[in-house]
Amino acid sequence: MNNHFLYKNYKVVILVISTILFSLGAYFHEINNFPLYRLIRGVIPISFLGLLLFYHGKKVYQPLIYFLFFYGLSSIATVWYEINSFAILSLIFNLLSFLVLIVSLLPKVDLKKLKGLFLIGFILMVLINGYLIFSLVKEIQDFSLSSLHFAFVVISTMALILSAFLVLLYNHTYSTKGSLYFSLFVFFIVFSEVFRALAYYNLAFGDIDVYIARILLIIAMCTLVQYSMVKKKNNEHLNTKYF
Repeated sequence: MNNHFLYKNYKVVILVISTILFSLGAYFHEINNFPLYRLIRGVIPISFLGLLLFYHGKKVYQPLIYFLFFYGLSSIATVWYEINSFAILSLIFNLLSFLVLIVSLLPKVDLKKLKGLFLIGFILMVLINGYLIFSLVKEIQDFSLSSLHFAFVVISTMALILSAFLVLLYNHTYSTKGSLYFSLFVFFIVFSEVFRALAYYNLAFGDIDVYIARILLIIAMCTLVQYSMVKKKNNEHLNTKYF
């Protein structure tokens, strides 16, 4: 099986990898091996990072490399999330991953294109979503391990909301297939984070939240690979530097 075949059939490849990773996670969760279940979550972005490097070599854009690397480390650190220092470390890596997105998106957005009713609707949508997410954060305040831990929860949440805000502007600015895929990737990640918090603190639907969070994460990774495959205009690239 040569590289050309794997490249041509990349959708099959990511489907197989996704199925294996989801199945492993589901198995470890069902047997109550939660450390390995969390570890698999860290393996997912690292695996897709390897997949991007396999398909694109040194032409993988830096933001994708750094995001997946830090996001993977964040998830791996959650294996010991009940220990305050590891919980904070996990949130620091999580924050770094979203800061990569923020720094990459900021130069690409054009606020001048937000006008009239679209601007009003856009602001309302961001405010409502921001309120809902911060309401969730307030719910978990009593479960925080320390004041520093909770501070990083709040900061990471702000970075999450800002990333969603900027990617909406990014897609509105360029309105291409590539910008749409990247926007979907970010929003799948954001909702995966929300359902992961709901699952961990058992605030809503129990195990259903667990599997929704994991499915959304895997869909996000698949969408990111799809984004890397589509042709993009030169000016819409997140970064002109290669890894």
